[in-house]
Amino acid sequence: MRMAGFTRLDCVLGSAALMRQALVQALHHAQRRTAFNKHLIEHPLMMSVLVAMALESEAATLLSMRLAHALEQAHHSQARDAEKKASLDAALVRVVIPAAKFWVCKRAQQITAECLEVWGGNGYIEDSVMPRLYREAPVNSIWEGSANIMCLESIKAIGREPEMGRRLLEYLGSKFSQSDAAGQALEQLQQMMTADEIVPDSGARRFAQLLVLLVQAALLRESAPELVSQGFEDEFFRLSGQGAFGLAELNPHGNLILERYWPY
Repeated sequence: MRMAGFTRLDCVLGSAALMRQALVQALHHAQRRTAFNKHLIEHPLMMSVLVAMALESEAATLLSMRLAHALEQAHHSQARDAEKKASLDAALVRVVIPAAKFWVCKRAQQITAECLEVWGGNGYIEDSVMPRLYREAPVNSIWEGSANIMCLESIKAIGREPEMGRRLLEYLGSKFSQSDAAGQALEQLQQMMTADEIVPDSGARRFAQLLVLLVQAALLRESAPELVSQGFEDEFFRLSGQGAFGLAELNPHGNLILERYWPY
């Protein structure tokens, strides 16, 4: 299981890296390709798509780094076993890493496909790097446990160690209020985790998705500028994102967000 934990984290890290590489390729192309007398990136709808992917990519990168730190702390801490089990790092390792492997690896497939489409036909033919990224993206979802296995493992970890679930809720509760859109999502997660019986198997994917999005939002609130953290929450909580990219209205800080990925 220790080896599996490391390998699953590898899959999260690899998928976050694929997201970033695909996005940088799309940004490079969008800044140089012209259509209707404008560069692609100057068209509002294209800007909305790129901003949505940039926000999610940053969240995935931050999450993968925090999980790597948690895994290191969990394996090298000198604390007693009881203290380890009650720590946030332990909860992140046992509960969030499997959920993150499900969610981040799935989203990497969608982002690489969207970035390929930014290139148009040039992104589909083998002369570009995009087909390789597109082919590589599904591997991490399959490797070391498919999506369903990861989601089930996440809820079973809480069933075996309820203290881990309480620790996660405590952490998330310190970041959001009930007036936040993310806070309302947290209420849903709390209801799932505090029911007489932990989430049924049929709800495992919904649970894992909510958990990962909330942890990502919390980490962005800790480490990212407000325009990024608020943009992420707008995309995934307030505006019912998670579907096709570019469904939200154009973010007024879009250029600043994209500069974090392409500061040239």
